[in-house]
Amino acid sequence: MSTSTPKGTAKRSFYFTFMAFADMFLFTFFTFMITKSLLGTLGNGRGASDSIKMMLIITIFLICLLFASVGLYILKISPTIYYYEDGFTVGKNGEKILYQGLQYHIIPGTTPNKMLGILYKSAGKMIRLNAHLYASRSLDMLQDDVVAANLPQDMQKIENGQTIEFRALNPNRAGGLKTIKSLDKKIENGIKVKINKDSIIFDDEVYKWAEYTVVSDYAGLIVILDATTDRKVLTFANHYMIEQPNVVTNIINILGGR
Repeated sequence: MSTSTPKGTAKRSFYFTFMAFADMFLFTFFTFMITKSLLGTLGNGRGASDSIKMMLIITIFLICLLFASVGLYILKISPTIYYYEDGFTVGKNGEKILYQGLQYHIIPGTTPNKMLGILYKSAGKMIRLNAHLYASRSLDMLQDDVVAANLPQDMQKIENGQTIEFRALNPNRAGGLKTIKSLDKKIENGIKVKINKDSIIFDDEVYKWAEYTVVSDYAGLIVILDATTDRKVLTFANHYMIEQPNVVTNIINILGGR
Protein backbone atom coordinates (compact mmCIF):
# COMPACT_ATOMS: atom_id res chain seq x y z
CA MET A 1 0.00 0.00 0.00
CA SER A 2 1.31 3.45 -0.94
CA THR A 3 0.54 6.64 0.96
CA SER A 4 1.96 9.02 -1.68
CA THR A 5 -0.10 10.73 -4.36
CA PRO A 6 -0.31 8.82 -7.66
CA LYS A 7 0.91 10.63 -10.77
CA GLY A 8 -1.52 8.78 -13.03
CA THR A 9 -3.96 5.89 -13.33
CA ALA A 10 -5.03 3.18 -15.75
CA LYS A 11 -8.78 2.64 -15.61
CA ARG A 12 -11.12 0.08 -17.07
CA SER A 13 -12.48 1.15 -20.46
CA PHE A 14 -15.98 2.64 -20.59
CA TYR A 15 -17.10 -0.18 -22.87
CA PHE A 16 -16.20 -2.99 -20.44
CA THR A 17 -17.46 -1.00 -17.45
CA PHE A 18 -20.82 -0.52 -19.16
CA MET A 19 -20.97 -4.16 -20.28
CA ALA A 20 -20.15 -5.44 -16.80
CA PHE A 21 -22.85 -3.42 -15.04
CA ALA A 22 -25.37 -4.05 -17.83
CA ASP A 23 -24.72 -7.78 -17.57
CA MET A 24 -25.23 -7.79 -13.79
CA PHE A 25 -28.38 -5.66 -13.98
CA LEU A 26 -30.06 -7.52 -16.85
CA PHE A 27 -29.44 -11.05 -15.62
CA THR A 28 -30.36 -10.11 -12.05
CA PHE A 29 -33.59 -8.64 -13.44
CA PHE A 30 -34.20 -11.77 -15.53
CA THR A 31 -33.59 -13.94 -12.46
CA PHE A 32 -36.16 -12.01 -10.44
CA MET A 33 -38.83 -11.87 -13.16
CA ILE A 34 -38.53 -15.47 -14.35
CA THR A 35 -38.39 -16.85 -10.82
CA LYS A 36 -41.40 -14.76 -9.79
CA SER A 37 -43.35 -15.93 -12.84
CA LEU A 38 -42.59 -19.60 -12.29
CA LEU A 39 -43.31 -19.45 -8.57
CA GLY A 40 -46.77 -18.20 -9.46
CA THR A 41 -47.51 -21.48 -11.24
CA LEU A 42 -46.87 -23.62 -8.16
CA GLY A 43 -49.95 -25.26 -6.72
CA ASN A 44 -52.27 -24.43 -9.62
CA GLY A 45 -52.46 -28.05 -10.74
CA ARG A 46 -51.57 -27.23 -14.30
CA GLY A 47 -48.70 -28.61 -16.36
CA ALA A 48 -45.83 -30.42 -14.68
CA SER A 49 -45.76 -31.39 -11.04
CA ASP A 50 -44.67 -28.85 -8.45
CA SER A 51 -41.42 -30.75 -7.81
CA ILE A 52 -40.44 -30.50 -11.49
CA LYS A 53 -41.43 -26.83 -11.55
CA MET A 54 -39.27 -26.21 -8.48
CA MET A 55 -36.29 -27.93 -10.10
CA LEU A 56 -36.82 -25.78 -13.20
CA ILE A 57 -36.98 -22.62 -11.07
CA ILE A 58 -33.76 -23.50 -9.26
CA THR A 59 -31.99 -24.35 -12.53
CA ILE A 60 -32.99 -21.10 -14.25
CA PHE A 61 -32.15 -19.13 -11.11
CA LEU A 62 -28.63 -20.58 -10.98
CA ILE A 63 -28.04 -20.12 -14.74
CA CYS A 64 -29.09 -16.45 -14.58
CA LEU A 65 -26.87 -15.87 -11.56
CA LEU A 66 -23.98 -17.51 -13.39
CA PHE A 67 -24.34 -15.14 -16.33
CA ALA A 68 -24.73 -12.18 -13.96
CA SER A 69 -21.46 -13.16 -12.26
CA VAL A 70 -19.58 -12.60 -15.55
CA GLY A 71 -19.98 -8.86 -15.09
CA LEU A 72 -18.72 -9.10 -11.52
CA TYR A 73 -15.71 -11.11 -12.74
CA ILE A 74 -14.84 -8.41 -15.31
CA LEU A 75 -14.87 -5.78 -12.55
CA LYS A 76 -12.72 -7.99 -10.33
CA ILE A 77 -9.95 -8.63 -12.87
CA SER A 78 -9.66 -5.02 -14.04
CA PRO A 79 -9.13 -2.83 -10.95
CA THR A 80 -7.71 0.67 -11.36
CA ILE A 81 -3.91 0.77 -11.59
CA TYR A 82 -2.20 3.65 -9.76
CA TYR A 83 1.15 4.92 -11.04
CA TYR A 84 3.73 6.43 -8.67
CA GLU A 85 7.23 7.75 -9.24
CA ASP A 86 8.92 4.50 -8.21
CA GLY A 87 6.24 1.87 -8.80
CA PHE A 88 2.56 1.05 -9.22
CA THR A 89 -0.27 -0.58 -7.32
CA VAL A 90 -3.15 -2.68 -8.61
CA GLY A 91 -6.07 -1.23 -6.70
CA LYS A 92 -5.77 1.71 -4.32
CA ASN A 93 -4.70 -0.46 -1.38
CA GLY A 94 -2.54 -2.92 -3.32
CA GLU A 95 1.12 -3.51 -2.54
CA LYS A 96 3.46 -1.24 -4.47
CA ILE A 97 5.36 -3.01 -7.25
CA LEU A 98 8.66 -1.24 -7.96
CA TYR A 99 9.70 -0.47 -11.53
CA GLN A 100 13.37 -1.10 -10.76
CA GLY A 101 14.25 -4.67 -11.72
CA LEU A 102 10.64 -5.55 -12.54
CA GLN A 103 10.28 -8.76 -14.52
CA TYR A 104 7.44 -8.29 -16.94
CA HIS A 105 6.42 -9.76 -20.28
CA ILE A 106 3.96 -8.57 -22.92
CA ILE A 107 1.30 -11.02 -24.08
CA PRO A 108 1.12 -10.26 -27.81
CA GLY A 109 -2.11 -9.54 -29.64
CA THR A 110 -3.15 -10.67 -33.09
CA THR A 111 -1.41 -7.77 -34.85
CA PRO A 112 2.12 -6.36 -34.46
CA ASN A 113 2.69 -3.83 -31.70
CA LYS A 114 -0.59 -4.81 -30.01
CA MET A 115 -0.94 -6.66 -26.73
CA LEU A 116 -3.56 -8.63 -24.86
CA GLY A 117 -1.96 -8.16 -21.50
CA ILE A 118 1.11 -7.79 -19.33
CA LEU A 119 2.54 -10.46 -17.05
CA TYR A 120 4.62 -9.23 -14.15
CA LYS A 121 6.28 -11.04 -11.28
CA SER A 122 5.73 -10.02 -7.67
CA ALA A 123 6.82 -11.95 -4.58
CA GLY A 124 7.70 -14.93 -6.78
CA LYS A 125 4.25 -15.05 -8.38
CA MET A 126 3.37 -14.18 -11.98
CA ILE A 127 0.34 -11.90 -12.24
CA ARG A 128 -1.61 -10.87 -15.34
CA LEU A 129 -2.94 -7.43 -16.27
CA ASN A 130 -5.62 -7.74 -18.94
CA ALA A 131 -4.71 -4.84 -21.23
CA HIS A 132 -7.76 -5.26 -23.47
CA LEU A 133 -10.05 -4.42 -20.52
CA TYR A 134 -8.40 -1.05 -19.89
CA ALA A 135 -8.72 2.25 -21.72
CA SER A 136 -6.57 2.54 -24.83
CA ARG A 137 -2.86 3.07 -24.14
CA SER A 138 -3.48 3.35 -20.39
CA LEU A 139 -0.72 0.81 -19.70
CA ASP A 140 1.84 2.84 -21.67
CA MET A 141 2.87 4.74 -18.54
CA LEU A 142 3.80 1.51 -16.78
CA GLN A 143 6.07 0.50 -19.66
CA ASP A 144 7.61 3.98 -19.97
CA ASP A 145 8.31 4.12 -16.24
CA VAL A 146 10.02 0.71 -16.31
CA VAL A 147 12.28 1.98 -19.11
CA ALA A 148 13.08 5.17 -17.18
CA ALA A 149 13.92 3.18 -14.04
CA ASN A 150 16.06 0.49 -15.69
CA LEU A 151 17.58 1.73 -18.97
CA PRO A 152 20.19 4.15 -17.52
CA GLN A 153 21.54 1.53 -15.10
CA ASP A 154 21.52 -1.20 -17.73
CA MET A 155 23.42 0.99 -20.18
CA GLN A 156 25.93 1.87 -17.48
CA LYS A 157 26.52 -1.80 -16.76
CA ILE A 158 27.06 -2.48 -20.46
CA GLU A 159 29.46 0.43 -20.81
CA ASN A 160 31.40 -0.97 -17.83
CA GLY A 161 31.86 -4.29 -19.61
CA GLN A 162 29.08 -6.27 -17.97
CA THR A 163 26.58 -8.53 -19.71
CA ILE A 164 22.90 -8.18 -18.88
CA GLU A 165 20.41 -10.99 -19.38
CA PHE A 166 16.72 -11.14 -20.28
CA ARG A 167 14.50 -14.21 -20.10
CA ALA A 168 12.24 -15.21 -22.99
CA LEU A 169 9.82 -17.97 -23.91
CA ASN A 170 10.85 -20.61 -26.40
CA PRO A 171 7.61 -21.01 -28.41
CA ASN A 172 8.88 -24.25 -29.96
CA ARG A 173 8.81 -25.83 -26.51
CA ALA A 174 5.73 -24.09 -25.15
CA GLY A 175 3.15 -26.70 -26.06
CA GLY A 176 0.54 -27.45 -23.45
CA LEU A 177 0.60 -24.08 -21.70
CA LYS A 178 -2.60 -23.94 -19.68
CA THR A 179 -1.87 -21.68 -16.72
CA ILE A 180 0.18 -18.62 -15.87
CA LYS A 181 2.21 -20.85 -13.54
CA SER A 182 3.18 -23.19 -16.36
CA LEU A 183 4.04 -20.20 -18.57
CA ASP A 184 6.27 -18.84 -15.81
CA LYS A 185 8.18 -22.14 -15.70
CA LYS A 186 8.58 -22.15 -19.49
CA ILE A 187 10.00 -18.63 -19.39
CA GLU A 188 12.44 -19.51 -16.61
CA ASN A 189 13.64 -22.50 -18.66
CA GLY A 190 13.42 -20.72 -21.99
CA ILE A 191 15.81 -18.63 -24.08
CA LYS A 192 18.34 -16.36 -22.41
CA VAL A 193 19.04 -13.19 -24.38
CA LYS A 194 22.33 -11.61 -23.29
CA ILE A 195 23.53 -8.15 -24.29
CA ASN A 196 26.95 -6.58 -23.86
CA LYS A 197 28.85 -3.83 -25.63
CA ASP A 198 30.24 -6.25 -28.22
CA SER A 199 27.30 -8.47 -29.10
CA ILE A 200 23.78 -9.74 -28.54
CA ILE A 201 23.53 -13.44 -27.71
CA PHE A 202 20.55 -15.81 -28.01
CA ASP A 203 21.55 -18.76 -25.83
CA ASP A 204 24.75 -19.74 -27.68
CA GLU A 205 24.19 -17.79 -30.90
CA VAL A 206 26.42 -14.71 -30.90
CA TYR A 207 25.80 -11.68 -33.16
CA LYS A 208 28.40 -8.93 -32.94
CA TRP A 209 27.21 -5.35 -33.32
CA ALA A 210 30.09 -4.66 -35.70
CA GLU A 211 29.14 -7.51 -38.03
CA TYR A 212 25.34 -7.34 -38.05
CA THR A 213 22.59 -4.77 -38.20
CA VAL A 214 20.26 -5.28 -35.24
CA VAL A 215 16.94 -3.42 -35.15
CA SER A 216 13.84 -3.39 -32.96
CA ASP A 217 10.92 -1.50 -34.46
CA TYR A 218 8.61 -2.19 -31.52
CA ALA A 219 8.75 -3.82 -28.09
CA GLY A 220 9.29 -7.56 -28.30
CA LEU A 221 10.67 -7.64 -31.85
CA ILE A 222 14.37 -8.16 -32.62
CA VAL A 223 15.60 -8.50 -36.20
CA ILE A 224 19.17 -9.45 -37.11
CA LEU A 225 20.29 -8.43 -40.60
CA ASP A 226 23.46 -9.20 -42.52
CA ALA A 227 25.34 -5.89 -42.45
CA THR A 228 26.43 -6.29 -46.07
CA THR A 229 23.36 -7.65 -47.84
CA ASP A 230 20.58 -6.65 -45.39
CA ARG A 231 19.39 -10.25 -45.54
CA LYS A 232 17.41 -11.34 -42.50
CA VAL A 233 19.45 -13.71 -40.41
CA LEU A 234 17.11 -13.99 -37.44
CA THR A 235 13.71 -12.70 -36.42
CA PHE A 236 12.95 -12.79 -32.71
CA ALA A 237 9.25 -11.90 -32.68
CA ASN A 238 6.99 -10.73 -29.88
CA HIS A 239 5.55 -14.22 -29.28
CA TYR A 240 8.87 -15.02 -27.56
CA MET A 241 7.61 -12.70 -24.80
CA ILE A 242 11.03 -11.40 -23.84
CA GLU A 243 11.45 -9.87 -20.40
CA GLN A 244 11.29 -6.05 -20.19
CA PRO A 245 10.69 -5.77 -23.96
CA ASN A 246 10.60 -1.97 -23.98
CA VAL A 247 13.97 -1.80 -22.24
CA VAL A 248 15.43 -4.32 -24.68
CA THR A 249 14.16 -2.31 -27.66
CA ASN A 250 15.79 0.86 -26.32
CA ILE A 251 19.11 -0.88 -25.67
CA ILE A 252 19.16 -2.42 -29.15
CA ASN A 253 18.36 0.87 -30.83
CA ILE A 254 21.19 2.51 -28.89
CA LEU A 255 23.85 -0.15 -29.45
CA GLY A 256 22.66 -1.19 -32.89
CA GLY A 257 22.75 2.41 -34.06
CA ARG A 258 26.44 2.87 -33.35
